Amino acid sequence: MLVLAILFYIYQYSVESKSGFTNFKTYILKAILFNDIDAKLNK
Repeated sequence: MLVLAILFYIYQYSVESKSGFTNFKTYILKAILFNDIDAKLNK
């Protein structure tokens, strides 16, 4: 699952950053949005 791998990478990055939790929430929303777009394109 590529999405899970990306989410894990983003999680690791966000934990290391100072405002990690805010970044994590933002990137989760972006990842969900990209996943939604990707799913629509693949139909």
